[in-house]
Amino acid sequence: MAKKHWRVLMVDDDEEEYIITKEILSGDRNNQFRIIWVSTVEAALGEIENDQYDAVLVDYDLGKNTGLELLQEIHSKGLHIPLIIHTGRPIEFFEDNQIPSIYCDIISKNDVTAPLLEQSIRYAVERKKIEEELRKAGAELEVRVQERTRELVEANELFETVFSSINIHIAYLDPKFNFIRVNENYARKDERDVSDYPGKNHFDLYPNPENKAIFQKVVDTGEPFFAYEKAFEYADHLERGTTYWDWSLRPVKGDDKEVIGLVLALVDVTGHVRAEQAKFATESRLIKIADHLPIAFWAIDKNGIFTLCRGKLMEVIGLDAGCLVGKHYTKVLANHPETLELVRKAFKGEEACEISESLGDRAQKVERRFFPEYNERGEIIGVVGLSVLVE
Repeated sequence: MAKKHWRVLMVDDDEEEYIITKEILSGDRNNQFRIIWVSTVEAALGEIENDQYDAVLVDYDLGKNTGLELLQEIHSKGLHIPLIIHTGRPIEFFEDNQIPSIYCDIISKNDVTAPLLEQSIRYAVERKKIEEELRKAGAELEVRVQERTRELVEANELFETVFSSINIHIAYLDPKFNFIRVNENYARKDERDVSDYPGKNHFDLYPNPENKAIFQKVVDTGEPFFAYEKAFEYADHLERGTTYWDWSLRPVKGDDKEVIGLVLALVDVTGHVRAEQAKFATESRLIKIADHLPIAFWAIDKNGIFTLCRGKLMEVIGLDAGCLVGKHYTKVLANHPETLELVRKAFKGEEACEISESLGDRAQKVERRFFPEYNERGEIIGVVGLSVLVE
């Protein structure tokens, strides 16, 4: 360590001790020490707070005060400076009385020499430097811990918000299919409370051998499973009839890649499936009627593709019943601009009608009507048409 000038604050109520110490240190040929002397605790605190010192050399006995009080004041104010006790008491006094070790070193007034003081100051400075680095490292670590804790709290709050409010039925299960936790939506579907599920086995509540085999396969393989519009009947709620669900079962893996849990997510699509079934049944009845009457009806999806074309009228005007299915209406009606315009109006939300020659080989007067088809949100999802032979 390169030599330097050491600024040392000496705190002693006996000026003679200061003179003696200064004289001892004046024999240092490197002239390393600059001693500033004060006699009271108050004066010492003022010096330390307003100036920079390499170390404080403090007498333990300061008249009505002790050096320990100064050391404690310095410590309580968070002033990080090396502290050395300069005392006439035996060193054993500090060991026997268990004086708090907030100082860096103890030097006997009877043994002070320039080399000893230099060594003590150097040791005190280095020790305080190490303590300061440890303190800073500890403070930085504490900040990081607090930041990470805050991030985890925020992430957990976000998870709780999503878990509780998302419009999906979610359950977390162990590898034996026992419930660990469910969200409100999952419990609500069975008119239960979320507290009813933890500890219960999924297949005790919802017995289904096929689904149980699926769950076991996900645990064994670690691969997720997805199902769409899968039918399910509640054994204890037969009045619900057959219900339909889109669902997924995803494995949760530990560090060893073993499955430690399962996340089950379900969406009730019963209403949609039943609506599709009702639509199909209605279309089937209409087809049976249309196949026996001189009418035809058409269906065009939102992409402009004919999805249905049926009716006895098709035979009357010389067209095959399925000849238009799968074709785009603009191509089918390319040579019939008036009819093409009617379909376009229907896609814009208008009901349109015309009486014109049939599209087939046989010249017939046909009345055509086109209507926009809407979904439950009021969005146009296609066009339906009806053709009737005009006598």
